Amino acid sequence: MKLIIQNGRISATATDAYVANGTEQAVITAPSNYTQADMGYYVYANGTLTLNTAQQTYDMLIAGGITLTSTVTPALNGTYSTNETAQKNISGIVTGIAASLGLPGGGTTFQYQDATGAFHT
Repeated sequence: MKLIIQNGRISATATDAYVANGTEQAVITAPSNYTQADMGYYVYANGTLTLNTAQQTYDMLIAGGITLTSTVTPALNGTYSTNETAQKNISGIVTGIAASLGLPGGGTTFQYQDATGAFHT
């Protein structure tokens, strides 16, 4: 079995007959202990495939943020932090809305900063 690597992660598996087409980051032979159930826990960096623990994978994904792509409001497109601070900020906004306090600033929109520091309305 071969593993197709994209963006440092296993994106797909293929038979041993698979021939790389050049769009992949890498195509490697699966390690003997590879299981499909653990696919999401593998990380590929510097030519090495590493099986992380669930906690390591969680930490890596949180550090990477979440990429938002809106077809309705493209001005919102960006990668947003998902770290503890960001989670507290979002919780505070949701709590305010749920308490009928409205959006931050009291208007109909508000500015929210993405992971690069850019503000989105």
